[in-house]
Amino acid sequence: MTSDSLVGEPATARIGDDTFGELDADGVAGLVHRLDAAGRPLGPVARAAGLERSAVVAAAALRLAPDLGDRLLEAAWPELDRRATLAAASRVATRLAVDRALVWSSRLRAEGLAHFCPLVACGEDVARPPSARVRCAAAAWRAFADPRGRAAALDAASELAGDAARSASLAELALLAPDVAEEVRAASLREALSRPRTAAASLECGASIVVSAAPGGPSPEEIRALIGEVTAPSNYEIAVLVAGGSAIASEHELAGPGRGVVIAARDRDEARRRASSWSSGEYLVLLDARLTPAGGWLEAIYEAFEAGPDLAAVVPAVHDVTTGEWTCGVELVLDCRYEPTFHIEPRSLGPRDAPGGGEPELLGASGEAVAFRRDLYERLGGADAALPEPYATVDLCLRAGSLGWRVGPAQRSVLRRARATGADAAGARDRVPAEFDERWIGAAGPDRVVGFAGRTGAGGESR
Repeated sequence: MTSDSLVGEPATARIGDDTFGELDADGVAGLVHRLDAAGRPLGPVARAAGLERSAVVAAAALRLAPDLGDRLLEAAWPELDRRATLAAASRVATRLAVDRALVWSSRLRAEGLAHFCPLVACGEDVARPPSARVRCAAAAWRAFADPRGRAAALDAASELAGDAARSASLAELALLAPDVAEEVRAASLREALSRPRTAAASLECGASIVVSAAPGGPSPEEIRALIGEVTAPSNYEIAVLVAGGSAIASEHELAGPGRGVVIAARDRDEARRRASSWSSGEYLVLLDARLTPAGGWLEAIYEAFEAGPDLAAVVPAVHDVTTGEWTCGVELVLDCRYEPTFHIEPRSLGPRDAPGGGEPELLGASGEAVAFRRDLYERLGGADAALPEPYATVDLCLRAGSLGWRVGPAQRSVLRRARATGADAAGARDRVPAEFDERWIGAAGPDRVVGFAGRTGAGGESR
């Protein structure tokens, strides 16, 4: 008798001990396929098989797609020999989602078969993507405190292709195994700090200065001349970005000494991506053209990086010559005037924080004035184009922070502003975008945001 002949009537009426005994593992697998296609339950297969045919059902499960094999074994679990079912499940479960692999891992361990835990097997399988291995191994460590899971999670995390992938996996790992995530961050930072670095001043190109031109502001040639007057040594290159002028991106050489380019694109994000690809400097310095550097500003950025090898980014001090106010970076502000809402504002420097004073704790920076380690900026994928400024750059700083890096001030690097910079200043006071809120504030709470330095706005109570 074939498996086809068993599906003509309701399964419970047709499958019996007398007919099941004629099917081998391939026949049982074919029967299960046909029952599944007809929307029939698989329990009768297990009941008809009986204990003496447990091995045949287990072998059939290995011939099926993982999800269908899992369903067959689940139906067999209360009916057939447990050891035979678990022997097949230990292999099938390595191809299932973590939640189902966790179920079979628990059952295997209850029978004294922890050595065959599918979660650990997935975590140790080097043929799998590192992100999948991290997920499975961390689940084994969290659920069973199995040291093999911890070791496998650390090994897999170290093999993630880049910091963007590592940041995403660490966010998930922090939920499953916070201690492992913290150890991965520490290892990542130790590895980065162990890389030999050459002093920026002695590099052929220490900094790639990327300046966003303003409508009606100085021309690219004037911007280059202005920066050249106050910037020494000359081991830098400059890209001037012109956004919104054309839907067709273009580049052309910028006249002057050294390497320079003008990049035109339809929006700021595309222009910055092209500038990052063009750049060759150790550091990527982002500036708004409405900020004027003071003498020694670039050297101070170099000094800050060299003094802080764990710094992902440094933020110059900005002096508003109209109001006399000094700012450095941004902070998260709670506004309670109408309903509690968060937004980001420039971080004011008080007397203790004025240039040459104590170092403030920084949440991050806006895109109008910040310098990044260029290799880290590229490995993190740059700023998120889905977020407006300043949230896009703050998000980038927080992603670096999630990997153990810091954002610090370079207060001896001074930029002067003759008037408000418009879009950045206004946008900073808008309510936090939903994407940013969900990613950072809603997920962990404002007090756990990396480098959080918050205060209340008008009408609010002190936090």
